[in-house]
Amino acid sequence: MNLVKFLFWRDLAGVANDFHLWPSLRKFAERTLLERVPEMALGEKIALARIACRSLHARLLEEHESLVVEALLWNGQLTEQDIVAAIMRPSSPAVALEGIGRHPRWRDCYAVRLALVRQPHTPTAVALGFLTSLTNEDLRALSKLADTPRLLSLTADRILADPTRQRDPEPGEDR
Repeated sequence: MNLVKFLFWRDLAGVANDFHLWPSLRKFAERTLLERVPEMALGEKIALARIACRSLHARLLEEHESLVVEALLWNGQLTEQDIVAAIMRPSSPAVALEGIGRHPRWRDCYAVRLALVRQPHTPTAVALGFLTSLTNEDLRALSKLADTPRLLSLTADRILADPTRQRDPEPGEDR
């Protein structure tokens, strides 16, 4: 335990990801690594994002560097639940929201699209691109939310008023 604080960041990430080690040791390595993230260079943060364990994902999604966010979005340990939780945080940076919305792995998940549209800080172009893929029920709810940007609310109303829109797409179905 005493030697963990002397490890380099990549070794700390290895300890945090090694499930053969004691949980208390892994947690200590994670905490130590979280403390070091602010002083890491950009390249180190990008490399860390590719291999980071789940406990580091929330912190790395708060980065204002698009390259760090992009690298994290390809991380195999990142889950839909992590992404939706990060989107719903009021402090989520626009860089992360835009990166998630444009990422090929995450833009096809209905829950992610819905969370992005509901987040008032999502860039308007990203949110507008997802409106037609939402169910009528979700569009109605979106247009009634108080913090929905006016442009999104009006667009949702227009989509609902469209006579060619006959049914609700299933949440997993893409249009």
